[in-house]
Amino acid sequence: MTTKRFTLAALALVALVAVTLACNLPTPAGDQEPPATVTPFVPSDGPGPDDATQPPPPADTPEPPPPTNPPLPTNTPLPPAPTDTPQPVSEGPLDFEEPRWIHAWEPAGGGQNLVTVKITIIGGAPPFTVSHGPNVVGTTSDRVYFIEFERGGCTGITQSITVASADGQSIKKDYWISTDDQPWCP
Repeated sequence: MTTKRFTLAALALVALVAVTLACNLPTPAGDQEPPATVTPFVPSDGPGPDDATQPPPPADTPEPPPPTNPPLPTNTPLPPAPTDTPQPVSEGPLDFEEPRWIHAWEPAGGGQNLVTVKITIIGGAPPFTVSHGPNVVGTTSDRVYFIEFERGGCTGITQSITVASADGQSIKKDYWISTDDQPWCP
């Protein structure tokens, strides 16, 4: 039993010596840093009689090397993160059925009538921008759209409608509604 203890103690001592040596290996001569220069700091209440006799600080104090990477700026706003805007899905060539009759109407006063015509949009991609003549009358995602406008007198209605689709398509059609299809005309 004594031999076993002795062997274990010897192995433990050898391991301790190996770890100690491994942790304290000398560095190669090229990798050593120069020893740090320590300059004592002595606070002063002002110039004293010994200040004129003290030597100036050593001139050969090495300056620290310039930084290899420039410092990062602070408070620099980040560019906005790109966002994926979903592209409208086209349902084919853009078209619409132009109005052929008055969908609804009501007297508006002063000899005018508030007239409603209906269009049905086919193809393209919503939202759709609808113009009646030169005026944009609305934007819709619905494929059935009602256009309201004032109309007086009893002559044929001649106008144009333009529909622009979100996928870049646009179509313009002229329409005509005869006096026979205007309920307020005699």
